[in-house]
Amino acid sequence: MGYSTGKILHHRYEIIRTLGEGATSTVYLVRDKKEVGSVWALKQLTHSPDPDDRESLFREIKFLTTLSHPNLIRLIDYFFEDGWDFMVMERIMGPTLEDIIDQLGHPLEETDAVEYALAVVKALCYLHGQDPPVVYRDLKPSNIMISTMGDVKLIDLGIARHFNPKKSKDTTALGTPGYCPPEQYGRGQTTPRSDVYSLGATLYQVLTLEDPTRFTFDFPPVTRFNPDITPGLEEILTRCLQNNPDDRFESAHILYDYLTAHHSKLLTEKRTFTGMVRFHFKIIHRRVTRYLTQLLSPRLMKKSPTQIRNPIQTQQQIPTQDQTVRTTRKM
Repeated sequence: MGYSTGKILHHRYEIIRTLGEGATSTVYLVRDKKEVGSVWALKQLTHSPDPDDRESLFREIKFLTTLSHPNLIRLIDYFFEDGWDFMVMERIMGPTLEDIIDQLGHPLEETDAVEYALAVVKALCYLHGQDPPVVYRDLKPSNIMISTMGDVKLIDLGIARHFNPKKSKDTTALGTPGYCPPEQYGRGQTTPRSDVYSLGATLYQVLTLEDPTRFTFDFPPVTRFNPDITPGLEEILTRCLQNNPDDRFESAHILYDYLTAHHSKLLTEKRTFTGMVRFHFKIIHRRVTRYLTQLLSPRLMKKSPTQIRNPIQTQQQIPTQDQTVRTTRKM
C-alpha cells in the first residue's frame, strides 16, 4: 500500500514524496507537523512482525529512540497505523559504502577502509555499552552511510535488539545472509560478538569486492583476492570472522583498540619515503592491472581501439544522492 503526497499519518507526519521502495519497506520524506521545520524519513515496513511480537518490538524501538551518537542514525518515533508498522528517522544525504565501492569499481584503499571501520565500531561500542547491550544484527555496506559532510553513520536500526543472557537463541532469525554469523540463523543467540563478525564480513567485501554470500561461514584469506592487504589487517579480519563467537574479539572496544593501532601504523609507514613509494606503486599497479584486464577481455577485444576506455585516464566521481534510509536488500 502506497501513500500519496499530502497524506498525514499518526496525526503528525505529512508525506512529501517517496524516497525509495524495496522488498521489505517503503521510505517517504515527511514533514513534521508537530515540530515545525523538521523533515524526517518515514519507513513503512511492508512485512510487519507477528502480532504476538509487536509489543516486544515496540518496547525495543521505543528504547532505541532514546539513543544518541554521532555515528548512529537518530530514531525519532515508531507507530502502528492502517495495519502497518512505521519508523520515523533522521534524514541523511549522501551515498552508502556500498554505493561508493560500486562507483569506484575497485576495492577501497586499506587506510580508507580502516577509517570507515573505526567510525562504525565507535557506534557499536555505544550500542553494546547500553544496559542491557543492544546488538545491531544487520551490519553491511548498504547500512553505512557517508553524509555530504563526511560523517559516517550506521543506519537502519530496524532489527537491533537487546541482548538477553537468559535466552539460548533469538526468537526470530533476521539479518542479511553472508554478513551474519552462524548463531544468527537459529544456532544460538546473537551477542555483541555477532556484530564483530558482521563488521569483519563488511570490511572483507570493501577490500576485495567479493560477495560474502559466496563463502558460507568459510572466508578464505583476504590476500587471496587482494594481495596488497597488510598482514596486520588480515589477522584482524581472520579473528573477526571466526565461526565460534569465543574465538572472535571479546568486544567492540577491544576491536577498536586493534584497529586504532593498525591505523596508526599505516599512517606512520605512509609518511616514510619507503612507505610513500610503496603506497603510490600500489595505486599504479592496480590501475594498470585493471586497464590490462579490460583490454584483454574477450568482450572488449571485439571492439575497436577507440571504443576501449582507459581507466587510467578516467576519473570517476561519486555522486551525492538523496539516500536517507536504504531499504533492506536481498533478504
